[in-house]
Amino acid sequence: MLRTATLLLLMFILLFTASLLLIRLTPPLTYEEIISPDLSGVNPDELRKHLETLVSFNSRFIGHKGCIQAALYIASVFKRNGLEVYLDNFSFGRFKGVNVIGVKRGGNLGNMWVILCAHYDSFSTGRLAPGADDNGTGVSILLWLSGKLANVSVNKTVILIAFSGEEVGLAGSKHYVEKNLKELIYHKAVVINIDAVGYGEYLWVTTGLSPISPESRKLAELMFRVA
Repeated sequence: MLRTATLLLLMFILLFTASLLLIRLTPPLTYEEIISPDLSGVNPDELRKHLETLVSFNSRFIGHKGCIQAALYIASVFKRNGLEVYLDNFSFGRFKGVNVIGVKRGGNLGNMWVILCAHYDSFSTGRLAPGADDNGTGVSILLWLSGKLANVSVNKTVILIAFSGEEVGLAGSKHYVEKNLKELIYHKAVVINIDAVGYGEYLWVTTGLSPISPESRKLAELMFRVA
């Protein structure tokens, strides 16, 4: 399962890295540049290590010890890779959770935000909830991306968020949006969510907007062409 998940992670990174090129403003990119991203830094062993570490916490269901351990692990990786790290605590009914946020400040366009996110909590009807696919794969990509950001400069501010409470009704992300709605609008935030990319034969690109915005359609069409 972990081997399959790692291979699919690499496929997703190819598509995801290509999509990130859209947020660069100058110079304009050609089609050939878009479909030929630099993946020289991709290390399958690094992805597998992150995934195995997340799975080793046994259950990342919100409120469980493993969920807290996962949050601390994610925060430590973000910090090691030079991101500003913030812990965003929230309550949802009987649950208490924390979103882990890593920030890479931008340059001349730093007032604009690009948010890349994935939920790190898991769910199971039994005692174990390792969540290798849903959503250890998405979080592993976030952790890998934090390393890629360590030694580069970015125009726009890039924010990596590992949300908790997704499996109990999107609790963590709802809390974050409600808390930061004005800032999200002001900073013209672009959001890409990564979920369950290590299983199955298809890679789904979806948008929650209705009607679909031109920007979201452009991103979806690009990823379709690359695939």
